[in-house]
Amino acid sequence: MRRLVTAALLVAAGFATAAPVPESPPLVQGPLPTFVNLSQAKIDGKTIKGTLVTHRAVNKAVQEVVDVGGQKVTRTKTVTEMVPVTTSFTYALDHFDVVTADGKTLSLEAALPLLKGTPLVLVSEAALDPAFQKVLARDALILVRKKPPEPK
Repeated sequence: MRRLVTAALLVAAGFATAAPVPESPPLVQGPLPTFVNLSQAKIDGKTIKGTLVTHRAVNKAVQEVVDVGGQKVTRTKTVTEMVPVTTSFTYALDHFDVVTADGKTLSLEAALPLLKGTPLVLVSEAALDPAFQKVLARDALILVRKKPPEPK
């Protein structure tokens, strides 16, 4: 009995001196950016035109034969597949701010040569959360949609 009490006290003491649980990192705020491949896009002084491949989850009914108690039974199950979806896009560059990974806004004149030499950009509806900016290469470019003027 004495050993059991001693063991219980040691366990309790271990819980009392346990390290504090670290705080969770903050959740990412704002819209998720879209990666746009510019390698096949056409860029002139005012627009970027190209195609964008995204993926969409599609549910599909699939039949399978299973063994139930020695008998073959055909069952239908639903599986989810990611299906590529290709869409065309045209971005009017005057509707966007071109921002570098470190948050500096570039003029359209300064950004055009960089856009033509960049195979991939991010497009966002608002300023990127700093969590996204931490994982970007230093020469990454982000197209951030300008806010429309407030109605009067």
